[in-house]
Amino acid sequence: MAAEDVERQRRTPRVDPGPARYANHVGASFAVCRRRDDGRVPRISSFYGIVIAMYYRDHHPPHFHAIYAEYEAQIVIETLEPLAGELPGRALRLVQEWGGMHRAELEANWERAEAHLPLDTIEPLP
Repeated sequence: MAAEDVERQRRTPRVDPGPARYANHVGASFAVCRRRDDGRVPRISSFYGIVIAMYYRDHHPPHFHAIYAEYEAQIVIETLEPLAGELPGRALRLVQEWGGMHRAELEANWERAEAHLPLDTIEPLP
């Protein structure tokens, strides 16, 4: 392999080919991961090992995805209650606390996702 090819590979950002639940754990360098239907899955926040993502082509009601280890849940923005999936109790409480602090930003991101616009990142829990 030529030196210029090696340099280009070194500078090319990596994109994880796996499902969202395995892509964005603490320490990972991926801001966007691949979804099974090959749609882009923006990571909008992460804290305490929990990754928050919002899919572009997703169903109503407005919600976001919280991924923690092997767990994943869809959390309704309006109520902050799980729509589907599950999280351990402590992780769910942290997600609900974070969601309560950032509900307006989550609603704005949902509208941006429906319009296929880039999503804003949201500050993590301190």
